[in-house]
Amino acid sequence: MPLDLVMGLPLQEAVGDTTVNDFVVDQREKAEAAYRTAREHLGVAAERRKKDYDARVNPNEFQLGSKV
Repeated sequence: MPLDLVMGLPLQEAVGDTTVNDFVVDQREKAEAAYRTAREHLGVAAERRKKDYDARVNPNEFQLGSKV
């Protein structure tokens, strides 16, 4: 924040018994865990969509000399 540039950062700004740095680290860990979980679920969903798509696709076979 601009005020932090002028006044400097507090050494330890307590919120309850948790410091600001502890809070930031905790939030970062939670965000990383949420990201990992989302990536895992997206991977499972992509595999499911591919399986469904592959089940509906009919490969085309062309004879030699066919006009395509």
